[in-house]
Amino acid sequence: MTFISGIKLQNIVLMALLLLSSCQEKSSLALLTTEPITEVTGSSALSGGNISSDGGSDISERGVCWATHTGPTINDKKTTDGSGKGSFTSTLSDLQPATPYYVRAYATNSTGTAYGNELTFVTDTENPNSGPQIIADHTVVDKYDDIPEYYINEVKKMWLSVPGESHATAYIFGLELL
Repeated sequence: MTFISGIKLQNIVLMALLLLSSCQEKSSLALLTTEPITEVTGSSALSGGNISSDGGSDISERGVCWATHTGPTINDKKTTDGSGKGSFTSTLSDLQPATPYYVRAYATNSTGTAYGNELTFVTDTENPNSGPQIIADHTVVDKYDDIPEYYINEVKKMWLSVPGESHATAYIFGLELL
């Protein structure tokens, strides 16, 4: 009879442990959204995220990840913008001009990494030839196309032609010839 009651006692203890362990709240992935993309240039942009729930476990890392393909992850390019719940702002840098990018906010807790909604944008076009052009020699011209061919390679005196109309006088300092 002692043996039977020992088995019963063991079953009761196991059942109690099972019930107690199932009452503990398990953590889950964080809940977050990706903030709209703003201040887009040819090489950078701003975004961020808002973490509304940490999933029952502290957020150890948060930021934004981006790529030129859909579904960017933290294995692609990313920012690291602190820890914890709430809103944060991220600067995406080293972007290529006139390129489509996909962006998601991310948050990492002890359960894993969660991602916000995916947004997409295209960086601005940065044309290095769209700025002022150096034109040459003693001939005064209205536009670069009017410079005679033989002057272009024989430049001795230079001035700057800035496209557009203006009724103002401007001075340019620190001009560097490349």
